[in-house]
Amino acid sequence: MPRLVPSKVRESIALLRNNVAAEAAQVGQIVAYNRSVVQAIIDLVDQIPTELVALPPEQYASFSVAVSVARHSIVAVAPGHNADQAAMVTLPIFGGHTAVRVIYDSLGMCSDEAANPQTAGLGFIADGDFREGLRTDISTATSALANHEYKGATVLAGAVVEALLLWGLEHVGEANVRQVFQAKEKRTLEWWALGDLIGAAHACKLISDSTKKQAELAQDFRNLIHPGRAQRLDARCTLGTAYSALAAVDAVSVEFAAYKWQPSD
Repeated sequence: MPRLVPSKVRESIALLRNNVAAEAAQVGQIVAYNRSVVQAIIDLVDQIPTELVALPPEQYASFSVAVSVARHSIVAVAPGHNADQAAMVTLPIFGGHTAVRVIYDSLGMCSDEAANPQTAGLGFIADGDFREGLRTDISTATSALANHEYKGATVLAGAVVEALLLWGLEHVGEANVRQVFQAKEKRTLEWWALGDLIGAAHACKLISDSTKKQAELAQDFRNLIHPGRAQRLDARCTLGTAYSALAAVDAVSVEFAAYKWQPSD
C-alpha cells in the first residue's frame, strides 16, 4: 500500500467532513461528530510517516492534543449524545476550533516529502538545503522500492548518484578534472552525462573500481527514464534494478564520506 502523505489525508478529512475548513465553535463547546468518521480520520493520521509531521513546537502541541481528544471522543459518550456520536470539546489551545479542524489545519502546514530519519546523513555536504533535498530523494526512492514502484525507485536513485558525482567533481574543480580526465564533452560539468561523471570521478580517485562498476549499472537504469530507449532495449525496471541503483547511491555516499575533502572545498 502506498504511504499516506499529509495532503492526501487532508483531502480525505475534507471529504469526510465537508465543512471542516470553515468549522468553528466556542471554547468549551461540545461538538458532535459521527463516531465512524472520527475513527477513519484517526486511522488515516496514524498512517502518516512520522517524519512528515514536521511542525513548529506550539503547533505540534496543538496537533498532539487534538489527536488525543479525537481518540477520546470515540470511547467516551457525552451526556445528551447517542452511542453513534463522538463528542469533542473545544479547548483554549484550539482557539475555538474542533480537534478535527486542528488536525486538518496542522496537516496543511506539513510537507509531503521529508527524509526518513534512518536515511544516510550525507554530512560531507555543507549546503543544508542541497543535503536535505538529496536525503529526501533517497528516502523517497527507498519508499518506492518498498511499495514495489521499481521504476520510480530506480530512476530517482540514479538521479541521486548523478547529483552526488556532480557535486564531488565541482568541488575538485573543473580545470583539475579535465587535467586527469579527457572528456569529449566541451560544455561545463553540469551538462555532462552520467557516464562522463562516473568516468571523471573514478579518474580523480573520488570513487573506487567497485563503486564505478556499481554506478555504471545505475547509469544503464537511469537511461530507462527515456521511453524510446527503454522500448528499443526491451528493458524495464525491476526489483533488481531498484536495488542496484540504491546500492550505487550507498557506495558513492560511503566513499564520499571517507574522502578527505580539502578545506578550500
